[in-house]
This record gives sequence, C-alpha cells and structure tokens, in this order.
Amino acid sequence: MNKPNATIVIPVLNEARSIGALLEALTAQDFPADQTEILVADGGSTDGTQQIVKCAQARFHRLRLIDNPQRTAAAGLNAGIAAAKGDIIIRMDGHSIFASHHVSRSVELLTTTDAACVGGPIEVRGRTSIGRAQTALTKTWMGTGGAVFRCGTQSMTWADTVFCGAWWRHHFDTLGGFDESLPCNQDDEFHFRTRESGGRILLDPSLEAVWHPRESLLDLARQYFRYGFHKIQVLRLHSACWRWRHLIPATFVATLLALTLGGFHSIAIATLLAHVIATIASVTRIGLTADKPALLAAPAVALTQHIAYGGGFCLGAVRALFVRRPQAATNADDEVARIRRVFEARDTQDRAADHALANSRWDTFTRHALPLMSSQPADWEILEIGCGTGGWFSDFMNLGVPQAQLTGTDLCEDRIETARKIFPAAHLQTTDSASQPCDDESIDIVVLSTVLSSIHDGSMRQQIASEAVRVLSRNGVIVVYDVRLPNPFNSDLHPLSPTTIEHLFAGHHTQSHRSTLLPPLTRWLESKWPGAYRLLREVPFLQSHTLTVIQKVPARAERPSLPREVAHV
Repeated sequence: MNKPNATIVIPVLNEARSIGALLEALTAQDFPADQTEILVADGGSTDGTQQIVKCAQARFHRLRLIDNPQRTAAAGLNAGIAAAKGDIIIRMDGHSIFASHHVSRSVELLTTTDAACVGGPIEVRGRTSIGRAQTALTKTWMGTGGAVFRCGTQSMTWADTVFCGAWWRHHFDTLGGFDESLPCNQDDEFHFRTRESGGRILLDPSLEAVWHPRESLLDLARQYFRYGFHKIQVLRLHSACWRWRHLIPATFVATLLALTLGGFHSIAIATLLAHVIATIASVTRIGLTADKPALLAAPAVALTQHIAYGGGFCLGAVRALFVRRPQAATNADDEVARIRRVFEARDTQDRAADHALANSRWDTFTRHALPLMSSQPADWEILEIGCGTGGWFSDFMNLGVPQAQLTGTDLCEDRIETARKIFPAAHLQTTDSASQPCDDESIDIVVLSTVLSSIHDGSMRQQIASEAVRVLSRNGVIVVYDVRLPNPFNSDLHPLSPTTIEHLFAGHHTQSHRSTLLPPLTRWLESKWPGAYRLLREVPFLQSHTLTVIQKVPARAERPSLPREVAHV
C-alpha cells in the first residue's frame, strides 16, 4: 500500500524569530520529501518572515508561500487547506518545533487507527525567567486546569483536543473548514465538530511539540485575555464544550472584584496571597526550586494568566448577553448586504451625542493631515468613501472647499438621498465602494471614516484601499479614521491596527496618530464634566481610534522623504 501524500499548513504573522528554525526542522523529517508539501499562509508579515520563507524555498522545492489577506489563523488554515494537494493535512504553528518523526508518525496513526484527528501534547519551553515559569506552570493544575494536551501523558489516549493536529483531507470536505469568525480558539471549535460528527481525537505523547511562549507579562496578558474573551464565542456555538476549568479564572476575578468594590479589602488581599502561596507550592512540587528567577516569577505569571483569562471571559460573557454573533459572509454579495444592514441600523441611532466625537476626529485631522497639503482648500477635490449623510462635508466647506468639489459614495441609497438634500451641489452616488466614480489621480483628499473596520472580508478591504490609491493625486492624502480597540458590544466592527493599515497601503507612506476618547466616556463626560473630558481626551491609552494619513509614492519617481510615525497599539 502506497503512503498517502501529506500537506503541512503553517499560518503565520510576523514569525521571523522562529519560522526559520521550524522550516529547518521540517527539512529533517523522515517522511519522503517528494510526498510532503509545505504551505506557509502569511497574513502580511512586516518583520521579514516572507523573506525567510522565500530563502528556504531554494532548499525545499515543495515549499510554497501563500497569501492570507484576512490575517487570522483560521483564515490562513482554510487558505492552506484549499490550496493543499496532499491526502493528509498536518497543521503546524509558526513558533513551534516538531520532532523529525512527526509527519511519518501522524500519517501512520491516521492510516492504522480509526482516529479522525491525531496530535500530541505541547511542551512549553521558555527562554527567560517568565517563560520558564510558564513551562513549570503547564505541568501543574494551577497552570492548565488539568487539560491533557497541556499536562502531557505517558501513553496514547483519546482526548477532547490536541496541539495542532493532523486530519484526512476529506474530513474538511465533510465538516467544512475552521470558523473564521473566531480570532482564536478555532481549534477547540473544530475539534468539537469533529467529536459531534462521531470522530475521535487521538493524543500520542510521541507527537509532542516544543512551543515557545510569550516572554513578557504584557504579551502574556494580551494572549490570555484574547483566549478568555473569545472562548465565550465557542461556548455560545457549542454549549457542550463547557468544562469546569473554564469558569475558575472568571470566578477568581469576579470574587476579587466583588470583595474590592464591597469594601472587603483585607479579604481580597488574603485571596491574592492564597493564590501566590498555592502557585509557589505547585511549582515547588515539580522541582522548580533550583531555578530561583523562574520560581520568583511564577506567582506573577499565574496571576497574569488567571486575571487576564478570567477578565476576558467575564467581559466576553457580558458582551454575549447584548450582542448577537455575526454571521460570516459566504461571498462578496453577502458581505455587501451585511455591511448595508449595519449602516442602516446605525442611522436609527441618536447622533446628537456624537458632536464631541466628530470634533475630536477633525482636530486630529487638522493637526496631522492639513500641514501636508501644498495647495489651498478652494482648489481641493474631496472624496469620502462611505460618506453616509455627508459627515465630513460641512467641515471641509468651513475650511473653504466649494460644495461642488465634494464627492461622496455610500452603500445605502437612503443615506445618499438625505445627503443630497443637505448638499445639493455635491456629487453623490450609491456604490459598493470597491469601484469609485473618479478618474485616476483626480482627488486631493480621500476619506475613509470607520469604513474598513466594518468590512470583514480581507479581499474587499484591499480592493477599497487600492481604489483609494488609484484616484489619489500625487500630492494628495488618504485619511483613514478607524477604531483601534475592540468594542465588546459591537461585533460588526473589526479593529484595525496601524500595522494592518500599513499592509493595506503597502508601498506608500503612512503616519498613524491616536484620536478620540472612548465614545462611552466622551458621551458621558462631555455633557456633564467638560473639563474632565478635555483632560482625559489626551490620555493615549483611553483613545479608541486611529487617524492614519497615507501619502502616495509615485511609480518610477524618487520617493520624497517623510518621517515615519506609527503609533504603538
């Protein structure tokens, strides 16, 4: 019997530090190279990951780099599976290392057992004291809650989930791919569907993979907050996924919060001390006493994990009470229809309270975009994509731009009709935004205000960005004003980081600036305590939006020098 071919799918985003070691390990696999295909699905890395993969292609001719415009792990996996030629799909992680027998053993188990999925446990291997503390904690109940694939096992066993995993290709034809609406925890959701369909998941300790953890408490907190926050999405989809260990961090956080707000500060402090003592006792039992720095870091690491996961879980649960789960669009027409519904719903809301938000947005624009314009406002041609009822038009007219030089496009005909009554001389048109009614290089300022974050489809986002560049004049600017922080009560918005915007406008100059106090705070403070509002609106970590200014780099022309100022998120 001939061995089946295998395709390894690796979703990556900015993995330059570790992708080279992973690819080097894959060239040493004992499975026949001519029956192995490696697909790296890159989400637009900016740290040199793509260059490292391209260099490795010279030594492994069946290594391919594919594009993942939606940037998430689930989308990257699905792109890889769609492009795969192998009979077996093996998922790998960009910052992990797998043994030389990993592919051959996975193929062997799939062909000799009735398992629908096979995989192994995870060995966390830290490089710093914080990383080594995580290594120790994964071997304890305090760090994992008893999850088998994290604690490890001495013999093969059936499990709920495994690290990464391997499947027959036809398994995805039956169940579908990974859920792209889940920013993380997509493995748990897919493995649940596997079990629900009657498939079993086999965990083999010989398939153990080395995984390098986050090496700072801040990065660790972000990671575990995302895990907790998005775990709720999986549990809403499949209530049978509930495990008691999911609730422990959330209960811990809720208890601390209740004790603190209730004035029982001494009991709250005692609870924290008990947590520290339990952590030290757990890691001491497994022999961490010889590594003093890691032993000292362990309580801080455990607290960070539990508070971040528990806090994310609680916030995700509150969000779930008020926000419906968005339905993923299956094609471009569905995505356009979804966006139209979102914007039509917004028009039913009271906009009077948003005056301060508009002022904050315009102040940031005048500070950072206007100084880059070399001509006078009376000469400008303006295009607002997703203009609604003309949100920016009045500000441009106050600046001296003639109304006849304003162009706006929007998905919703009702919004355009309202705008025509307010701005009768402006050029207004209903369009899907991916095709603008303007000539090449005819527009001086293109505005995209909370448009890109409303679009879930990565290819559609890129089309709109490309159209904005096409119509922009050589000395003009594109202004992207959009959310940078997630709104737990609005699942229709996908936050955009400066890096994401830079990727959409690759090859052109970008400057990003934080803007706008969190809208709930703005609406409350601006009317009640204007002084406090004026003070807090300048606090960077309370600013929920980013205003990015993009300048076009002409083809075959010397690039003008421009300071690069990208805000950190």
